[in-house]
Amino acid sequence: MKHRITICLPTLIILFSTASFAATPDEFGLRPGHLYGNIQGGVREYTSDLVPVADLLLSDVTVTEGLAFSNSGELILSAFKENPSGFSTHHVLKIDASGDVVDSINLLEGGLDRVSHAAVDQQGRAYVSSRAGMVESAHDFGSFQVLSHPFDRTSGVAVDSTNRLFVTDSNTGELVILNTARNVEHIIDIGGSPLGIDFDAAGNLFLAARQSMELREVDLTALDGSFDAVLTGLDDPSDIAFAPDGSYYLSLDGAIVEHRSADHQLLGSVSTLERMHSLAVLVPEPSCLGLGILSLVLLGCRRRPKMH
Repeated sequence: MKHRITICLPTLIILFSTASFAATPDEFGLRPGHLYGNIQGGVREYTSDLVPVADLLLSDVTVTEGLAFSNSGELILSAFKENPSGFSTHHVLKIDASGDVVDSINLLEGGLDRVSHAAVDQQGRAYVSSRAGMVESAHDFGSFQVLSHPFDRTSGVAVDSTNRLFVTDSNTGELVILNTARNVEHIIDIGGSPLGIDFDAAGNLFLAARQSMELREVDLTALDGSFDAVLTGLDDPSDIAFAPDGSYYLSLDGAIVEHRSADHQLLGSVSTLERMHSLAVLVPEPSCLGLGILSLVLLGCRRRPKMH
């Protein structure tokens, strides 16, 4: 017996329309396209247009800093957390979509630097700025090591499309590029007290320079420290995070987050009322849209046997 698939377009239209007008959620979650920033004792979630959703406050955590997303969409977070002994140390936490801590690494450091960022590479290894240097954790959080390069004070960290690691040193003013084996490939004297960094979809590197009060696009062709200051006169910029649509978010003065278009026009801003130095956007998987459409098609269809 042969079967015919009938697609019910009205059902699809209704489902898409309902999704378009969904209300802002009122509970913390990890949602594609949403912005996340560190706050004292936890993480804050915003919609893409900077509407606050909810705060996730973590037990025994007093300070948080760098955050990034794993390849499977979990949140990686630097936190100053109290141990059973009552002594607090720098931990790296893995948080699932429900806001539960599902794994952690104790770095055994009795402090957590302000404006210390995080990133995850293509192999799932997490990189976290710490007082000891740049920490690399195994993808399963089973072990960690401090990379051998003698950084003075690590801050920003990002991974490019070839899995090279880029790290800023805020004390020396250097941008250090490490190859896939995590050996130093280039050291660029960028100056300006470089902090948070991120790549746009085209592979261009942008850097928040605190001392020079600029957002810079770094020239990665010449590798001579040249850059284009795309925004100037910024108040204490500390981080940048790109959204899926090419726009980006800037953390300023630890208390303001701006949303800007790809051509650097201001789209909106929000006062955080917190010391928010680090930002991250959960980027949806490329296949999510296709799978979502397929699911909607199947929901709006019926299989009808052909009558003989």
